[in-house]
Amino acid sequence: MDRLWLDAPLPALLVEHAQTGAGVRVKANLAAHEWARQAGVNVEQLQAWAAGQATLPAAAASEFFFGSHRVRCVPVPLPSGVLLWLQPLPDGRPEERPAQHGPSAEYLDRALVMAGVSVWRIDLATQRIHFNTVGFQISGNTADPAGITLDNMRATIHPDDRTGVVNAAQQALASDAIVDAIARYRNVDGSWRTLLTRRIAERDEAGQPMGLAGVSIDLTPLLAERERSQVLADRTRLATEALGVGFWSRDLASGVLHWDEQMYGIYARPRELGPPAPGQWLTACVHPQDQSWMAQRIRQADDNAEPLVETVYRAQDRDGQARWIQSFSCRGVRAGQRMVYGMNLDVTERQAAEAKQVERQQLDQASREQSAFMARMSHELRTPMNAVLGFTRLLETDAEQPPTERQGDRLAHIGSAGRQLLGLIDDLLQVAQREPAPAAAEPAGGLHVLCVEDNPVNLQLVCELIALRPQVRLRTAVDGLSGVQAALAEPPDLLLLDLQLPDIDGMEVMRRLRAVPSMAACRIVALSADAMPDHIQAALAAGFDDYWTKPIQFDNFLAQIDRLVK
Repeated sequence: MDRLWLDAPLPALLVEHAQTGAGVRVKANLAAHEWARQAGVNVEQLQAWAAGQATLPAAAASEFFFGSHRVRCVPVPLPSGVLLWLQPLPDGRPEERPAQHGPSAEYLDRALVMAGVSVWRIDLATQRIHFNTVGFQISGNTADPAGITLDNMRATIHPDDRTGVVNAAQQALASDAIVDAIARYRNVDGSWRTLLTRRIAERDEAGQPMGLAGVSIDLTPLLAERERSQVLADRTRLATEALGVGFWSRDLASGVLHWDEQMYGIYARPRELGPPAPGQWLTACVHPQDQSWMAQRIRQADDNAEPLVETVYRAQDRDGQARWIQSFSCRGVRAGQRMVYGMNLDVTERQAAEAKQVERQQLDQASREQSAFMARMSHELRTPMNAVLGFTRLLETDAEQPPTERQGDRLAHIGSAGRQLLGLIDDLLQVAQREPAPAAAEPAGGLHVLCVEDNPVNLQLVCELIALRPQVRLRTAVDGLSGVQAALAEPPDLLLLDLQLPDIDGMEVMRRLRAVPSMAACRIVALSADAMPDHIQAALAAGFDDYWTKPIQFDNFLAQIDRLVK
């Protein structure tokens, strides 16, 4: 806006109130300096005159004489003071704008059009409002030197806004203050435009109001852009709410957190508590078993100023279940403050699906390994048995050297025992060749068992035994970490836990699960080939409910299962 009046060919002086509240400051544009030089007027005298105008009550355009030079002054009120436009007039010429200064006036109008500013005046005596060129363009009225009636102008104001505009006019007339109002005005085509109007009273030498001088700015494009931005923000908010995405920021200097509404839902934290205080986020929101490594990861990101950080961790238990959270964060500067911005997403269902996929892959791998093992076992067992039975049969039927009666009886016993053993081998191989029981739900209302066992043969044996009890639902895991995930995803009634696992041992699995409230009702039983009495006592003292030894005793195993079912 400064460049408009500073570069204008029409003389102008800006009178600003000093920030300290004492006195004013006056600036003249180049056109004012040039006019003062040509008219023989001292610029300092011109500025002193302008300063005097700022101390008088606001007035309409009026004429002044500088020596023999007549000038028309048009004041434009501003929040910081007043802008005085000077229109040199020839001696004896009426007040109307002279033809020779048409280009200057046109420049001013053009500048006001570019700035979107309408200049207007309400004459209280005639009850008419007069506009400059911009005002008529904004209002959609045909330019009329006589102006339009105030009633007709106010009739175009939206009914809900009309009282506010009238009150603003009354407030301005009752004081020397600049009074603003925002209202909607009807366009010729029936649509609405929103104007910011600013007014100040014009007074005569006695201080009585003669009218109102004001300016208007069309806010319609700005409000339309704001509305489009709001629509986009609303759509983004709906999308993030549907996806369960929460946004947060952290001031690196103070550590203060800011959360949006979604964050409170993700962490099941009451809204009235606000975000956790600096330094309390880990203990308040992160699962105890993930707090240590998360603290180390945050320090590493801060020390290295990493631009983008992604982590997946567990939140504190909610309704007895741990929630898996995926977090993305990046760094930036806002208002000179170093900030970290981030988004959190609840990925519990995705983690559970991935865990089930891993479990299925592990079971498929175990099944393939078992098939290969049983094929080798079949070869290793049946080959020597075939030799035993074959040579027994040869001895029994040797015509050249027939066995004695006593030898025949012994060979018959060998043959019978061999055939019986071969039948047992065949039965075992048929059982072992069956596929492992899937991790799908069995009939409701029975016992839910999870068996964590890395040995495929031992796991298959448990599956076959449990299959004899249709009311028992069995799920399996082949190492400690997948066992923990399976148990947390769906807590079982009974956990059969091998102590020697490939990743973490059974004691560690038991300790992790005992720390989770949702596992409180689960019975955890050690299933191990280690039958040393002191080892059994140590396991029971550590937290196991029972200790079953291998080889599994079929009758005792099924009796224990039946007791738990009942």
